[in-house]
Amino acid sequence: MLPVIFYNKLVTPTLDWLAKIEDPVPASDPARVLVMAIAGQESNWAYRKQIGGPARSYWQFEEYGGVAGVLQHPTTSGQARWVCAALDITCDVPTVYEAMAWNDVLAASMARLLLWTDPGRLPDLGDEQGAWNYYLRNWRPGLRKWARLLWTGRCAGLVWERWPHGRSATRTPPMRRCSKKRMAKSIGTAPPAKFTTGCERSRPGPARLPNSATVPGKLGT
Repeated sequence: MLPVIFYNKLVTPTLDWLAKIEDPVPASDPARVLVMAIAGQESNWAYRKQIGGPARSYWQFEEYGGVAGVLQHPTTSGQARWVCAALDITCDVPTVYEAMAWNDVLAASMARLLLWTDPGRLPDLGDEQGAWNYYLRNWRPGLRKWARLLWTGRCAGLVWERWPHGRSATRTPPMRRCSKKRMAKSIGTAPPAKFTTGCERSRPGPARLPNSATVPGKLGT
């Protein structure tokens, strides 16, 4: 999933929702960014099932690790039952474990609740080492040296310093220079009455114009 979609459509709404339940879990920028960063670390925001392993969801929970830990912890068991009831999911370890692979709201909620079991204060924005320590304490990754390199390269640089208030939170991906045109002569042989989206360099035919040509109404090149 594109990081901007992951953050804006999954992480932020889910954490805001958890902050409004009967026994609320506070939503804050440090919580949002840490939940976002850990998903990037664990799955590169791309894999709901671990490749070659048993973990589930973008946060890579194991059945009798993080799943059982959240459901049975005295701090989070009540919130976990509330979340499962709201999502029509039976609140037991095997069911939640499998459901986390396809229900992203459940998965994001479980990730936030796992952080909530930690009595320590969430690290401040910009505290990359503190964020790493928090992740290490709660997710307990293997191959820590390699995991630390991933965290520095992927999460600390891309996420921790820029989300949520950097430009990358709202910037759209760069687009090829294409434009809508009415003029058939500017894009090839299409009928002049139709709007067509095209790039001159990708259109066949003798009517194709060089990049330096100027056509009224077309975007500048």
